[in-house]
Formats: sequence, structure tokens, C-alpha cells
Amino acid sequence: MGILSHENIVSFEGACIERKRDDESVFIIVSELMEKGSLKVLLKVNPLDLDQTLKYAIHIASAMVYMHQVDIIHRDLKCDNVLVNKDDVAKVADLGLAREIDVDSGMTSYAGTPKWEAPEVLDPKRGKKIYSKAVDVYSFGMVLYEMITGKEPFEDIHSMEELQWQVCEKNKRPKIP
Repeated sequence: MGILSHENIVSFEGACIERKRDDESVFIIVSELMEKGSLKVLLKVNPLDLDQTLKYAIHIASAMVYMHQVDIIHRDLKCDNVLVNKDDVAKVADLGLAREIDVDSGMTSYAGTPKWEAPEVLDPKRGKKIYSKAVDVYSFGMVLYEMITGKEPFEDIHSMEELQWQVCEKNKRPKIP
């Protein structure tokens, strides 16, 4: 996967390895400075008004469209992975789980954060997990829900088994306010 370049994706500036005294190493990724921090933290401080919600939604959607045009699936889109700079521009970050789409073999490894994951990824009966662009679209819906309500999706569910049963078997979705 090459380096992505888009106004709504946090830019990668470089990387280095810091060696510790005890023979351990820490891999450090350097990215552009995002002064306002994560959208998750911003939501905890103040709810977003409608204009700000729409602005950030457009920024996130623009990044997602770009990634999908170059056949990249993020696989972990959530408010924790959206950062905001001093100019109030939202940018998608944490592409560590992102993968190129391989049409022949599909992507099968589990990734992401369960409450933001699409039902086809959560469903234990499906066995082999095949990722498509649709999983990012579903996660984007969960991000929109969180921006509008200030709450995480499915905050009343506390176990993976319960989440899988509610979402996959009962077709539960967050209530649209």
C-alpha cells in the first residue's frame, strides 16, 4: 500500500525506532500535528452543533471516498480515529488496520472495534470474514450516530456475544434521534 495523500487523511511524515536500554525497541510514527485531538475527545467536551456535525461528516466521507477509489478499506472507522486540526478540519487517522482490497482472496482477518463493525463482520456464523467497502460505510453510519448523539453505538451492550446476538440475530441498530 502506497502513502495516501488527501486533505482529510492525517499525513504520514516519517517513522523511527527508539531503542531502550533493556534491548526493547519502540516504533514511532510521526504524523502531522492535529492540535484539537480526536473527535471522540471533542464530543466529550462539547456536543457538536448541526453545522459542525455536517462539516466533519463531509470531511470524513471525503476521506473514505478517496480511500475506496484507490481500493483501500479503513476497517476501523470511529470517532477515536478522526482527528481535528487547529483549522477545524477533520482527518481520518490510524490506518494501521487499513488494507488494499484483494478481489481474488478477500480479506479475512478480524479487525476493528466491535460496536462500529458491520453485521457481516460481527456474525460468528459467517465463518470466513470478507471485507468490502460496505464495512466502512456501516462504520461511518456509527460515527454519524456518535456525532449526533454524543453517545457510542450500543452503549447498553457490554459483551461481544450480546453484541453479536443483538446486531446479527435481532437486527438491532442504534435509534436515530
